[in-house]
Amino acid sequence: MELIVKLLENILQNLPLIAEEGGYKDKISRDELSRIIKEQTLVAPEAVTVVLGMVELQFNKAGLLAPFELELGNWQFISFPASLAARSWLEVMSDKDGYWFPEGWWSDQANSEKHRELLKNVEELRLKSKTSQAISTIRQIYVAWAMIKLDNHLLFVDREDQTREGIPQFVLPGGRLNIHDLRKNLDGLDQSEYMKILQSPSNKKAIDS
Repeated sequence: MELIVKLLENILQNLPLIAEEGGYKDKISRDELSRIIKEQTLVAPEAVTVVLGMVELQFNKAGLLAPFELELGNWQFISFPASLAARSWLEVMSDKDGYWFPEGWWSDQANSEKHRELLKNVEELRLKSKTSQAISTIRQIYVAWAMIKLDNHLLFVDREDQTREGIPQFVLPGGRLNIHDLRKNLDGLDQSEYMKILQSPSNKKAIDS
């Protein structure tokens, strides 16, 4: 990990510059950046190539680099805000104590709505991307609902998460299929096998349960 941090620190120091006003932009070739990093860090060329490639992939996927220059083998930021985003990302990644979310943030149920909103924003960006591959889901759930009629009225219950706009507050009673439900019909499997069933699309064992 120390080696990776060392390389990221060096990449941060050698990023091409761009003026906030006036449209002035520097660029640096991938090969030149690699040469500088090797000279300044004395790290094995193979390691430099891998880390530099991963950073370039991250920057490219985030739309931070000018596509035309990148095709020519050069790094040039597409805008001043893009350069700030790149530097912010590298500042965190090259700091052993840096983070975007504090320890425990993702496991704290008090942040569940923030988790949902963040994941929603990230996934909406992913779905807008142009890809030649079929878009796969990151989450698979199996749900069951019941229709209960009382005196000619259907029974509805409050949703657990009530902060999302445009979503009805009252829903049919039911819920997600979980490991406890699976165990009633599929006894004797270990925990990882149950999770694979629950997280596999169109799984017959899950549907039958």
